[in-house]
Amino acid sequence: MLEALREKYEGGNGEKVEFSVKIRNDNSRGAEVCRFVIWKSEGEDEWEKYTEYINRRVLEAAKK
Repeated sequence: MLEALREKYEGGNGEKVEFSVKIRNDNSRGAEVCRFVIWKSEGEDEWEKYTEYINRRVLEAAKK
């Protein structure tokens, strides 16, 4: 999905476009479908911040 968006919005001018992704209705939690919310990034990468948050939660749960 992200590759297709980059191809569409970067064009041939060499400008790089970054996107952030958030997963809603994760089907690993029983939802029938996954819903991805994608937007052009401005500043910090929300995906990286969210990944760090999930990693912290997993480590905290493993300590208990």
